[in-house]
Amino acid sequence: MSGRVLLGRVLTLLLVLALAAGTLGCTQPQPEDTGRIQVVASIMPLGDFAKQVGQERVEVHVLLPSGASPHSWEPTPRDLQWFSRADLFIENGGGLEFWAEKVVLSAAPEGLRVINASEGIHMVASEHEEDAHHVNDVHHVNPHVWLDPLLAKRQVENIRDALIAIDPENATYYTQNAREYLDELDALHYAYVEETSKFKTRTFITFHPAWTYMCMRYNLTQIPIEESPGKEPSPAYIASIIKMAEEHNAGAVFAEPQFNPQSAHIIAEETGLKVLYLDPLGDVSNPERNTYIKLMRYNLAQLSEGLK
Repeated sequence: MSGRVLLGRVLTLLLVLALAAGTLGCTQPQPEDTGRIQVVASIMPLGDFAKQVGQERVEVHVLLPSGASPHSWEPTPRDLQWFSRADLFIENGGGLEFWAEKVVLSAAPEGLRVINASEGIHMVASEHEEDAHHVNDVHHVNPHVWLDPLLAKRQVENIRDALIAIDPENATYYTQNAREYLDELDALHYAYVEETSKFKTRTFITFHPAWTYMCMRYNLTQIPIEESPGKEPSPAYIASIIKMAEEHNAGAVFAEPQFNPQSAHIIAEETGLKVLYLDPLGDVSNPERNTYIKLMRYNLAQLSEGLK
């Protein structure tokens, strides 16, 4: 028996045992049968896209908890119970959901539709040096495409198409909702174009290279603190970041809610730069960042404060 098959059987057994024990009720309620399309999304932005397109015809559960990093988080057997009545699972792709094939698909009910929201989007190679040699490997590309509002439009279109495939009788409804939301994303894009054109410096320091696609779109440059995924930067590497910040006239240091800000504060102290926060994922409990558009406008305000 292969390791993958064995892992799948073990995870499926854990799911059955969790359901039998009723453990989900301790932390997360199982979705009720409301007649709506049951959607499970890996991260908040994708869940919000589904809500914007599906409106009252969908019920959306986001797997990644607020404050967690998708690069290290994995679903528990309790999380897997959201799939028991799910109709659609939305993943970002690009290796962000490194657990999806082994975990979700092993426990998915028959008929679950799984979509890669980034289908049709070209992902660039990861900025981490050890990943650069594996550009053809999905797990060694930069997956943060949703942080470019125009690439996010493609993700919305893919989600729209998936909902139509599940519920073709309401195709016009989903199409109209998507059209209106795509217009809002265009407005968001133009807000970025206008505001970033006013920046005095176009270089900033951030913890990890989540902002690649945004930088490519709006002619900005990020200097990532993270030396390699999940690894705290060494003192020598921090020293090199400080040198680059000075050479490139970086305007600010941006920490992220999902990571320890200690390195950002060390660099800020050495360079005299301000520490601000960019958030790539949002927080459903924070009214400033509980939808994709609110999140991106928050990030634009933070960038403006640091780089103007």
